Amino acid sequence: MPAVSVSESSMETIQRIRESSKWNPTKKEVVAKALEMLEEQEMENGSGTGEQSSEQNPEAGDN
Repeated sequence: MPAVSVSESSMETIQRIRESSKWNPTKKEVVAKALEMLEEQEMENGSGTGEQSSEQNPEAGDN
């Protein structure tokens, strides 16, 4: 049983990362990348918390 609750879309994101990886990433690497991708999706969808400025994430201002 997992230590945390993970949504189906998050599991799909993790699976995409694993499939696109040329190496066998550790669980920590997969989770870090999944969180990064989910944050980017939230920012694109406008549902982010707004705590991250474009200075911290230069790509955020390029939309």
